[in-house]
Amino acid sequence: MSIDALFDDLEARFATLQVPPPSLSECSVVGFERVHFGKQHFAGFISGTSIWQINPFGTIDQIRLEQGKSVVDGLTVTKRLKPLAGAWLRVFTVGGEHRGFLSYTVSGLLVFHDLAIPVAQIRSIQIHPVDNLLPPK
Repeated sequence: MSIDALFDDLEARFATLQVPPPSLSECSVVGFERVHFGKQHFAGFISGTSIWQINPFGTIDQIRLEQGKSVVDGLTVTKRLKPLAGAWLRVFTVGGEHRGFLSYTVSGLLVFHDLAIPVAQIRSIQIHPVDNLLPPK
């Protein structure tokens, strides 16, 4: 066997051993269900609860992945929250926690009645169903 044939044979064998890396849509985040990966964040339900949480990547040290299914949609945090104007949010920042009704989102800011929070300072955002129950009539 010539050296060229030997290398061709080795390359062919090596190529059959290579497995393409999994897509992000084939992964889920440990501790979360129904995960959506957006632009610079992920969102999903905390496992075993009805609490929906958004986690910007900039404030997370690491994300533990497991095999599963997720949606990769490329939305920004502000675009993901835009339809939730009027919902009661719990926003956790480096400096503490803020709770209130989201008025609107604009230019990387979450705007509440008398407060604007830069998305870059947010550690997580939670929506608890109990916070958004309609008052009895």
